[in-house]
Amino acid sequence: DMSERTIIEHILESYLHGKKINFNDFFNENQEKLILDRIKKIGYEKLKPIKENLPESIGYHQIKGVLYKHGYGKRD
Repeated sequence: DMSERTIIEHILESYLHGKKINFNDFFNENQEKLILDRIKKIGYEKLKPIKENLPESIGYHQIKGVLYKHGYGKRD
């Protein structure tokens, strides 16, 4: 069985390979602004420091989604 986390990871990875996804399914505007604020202060090279500076309710998949949406991930 695939966990929800695994499925979300596959969806986000598919974006990197050219598939269109609706980022609104992963995070809302307020979460996006908060994540972007932390990225600007901390950098985007490592996810853990970003995650540690966000509310617990924001998960790694949301951080990755914001990174991808704003061009921090490479697409084919």
